[in-house]
Amino acid sequence: MAAMIRRGFTLVEVLLVVLIITILSVAGFGGIIRLQQNAEANEIQSEIIDMINLSRSYALNGKQLKKCGETDGAVVLPRAFGVKIDASSKKLYLFADQKDPQNEFDECEILKVYPSSDLSFSQHLTIEDSLNGLTWESAMLLYAPPFADFSFLTDTTNLDLSHQITVNIFQNADVQNNEDSLPLKQLTFSTRLGIPQ
Repeated sequence: MAAMIRRGFTLVEVLLVVLIITILSVAGFGGIIRLQQNAEANEIQSEIIDMINLSRSYALNGKQLKKCGETDGAVVLPRAFGVKIDASSKKLYLFADQKDPQNEFDECEILKVYPSSDLSFSQHLTIEDSLNGLTWESAMLLYAPPFADFSFLTDTTNLDLSHQITVNIFQNADVQNNEDSLPLKQLTFSTRLGIPQ
């Protein structure tokens, strides 16, 4: 009998290899998506901290800016520098308040917007007082010159100095599918100190 020379692979072997490659690809793709979400959450957290530090620095250094609506080059020391975290529009604003803050500011008072385009970030933010069980859609952290005196305004009230504020950064699907999901990142600070911990 002549020996049969085997060349190539059987159909079962090929299908098994394709199945293994598919399983590994799906598992790796999920990891890549989670890595991307964590990177965006880190970027949002870093941007909030950078804006807070910049507004405190401007207040401490007495940074003067061009007066809103003036064309003659007049400068003014703003009443306060601040950061607005707007969970509903998914935007962060660094601004110089030249008037009385009532959770709003003029377009000319905005120093920086994150993200800078018309887009918003894909993560979901919540702003809450972890000690008293309060939540808000937006919050403003204000630092007034010359000593960077801190105040915290929400969309409903100006808080006194006894609150522990937490900004939670969730993946959008986590919040929609499960109210008990853990945030990707948390940024916590006391309204007494006004700086992230």
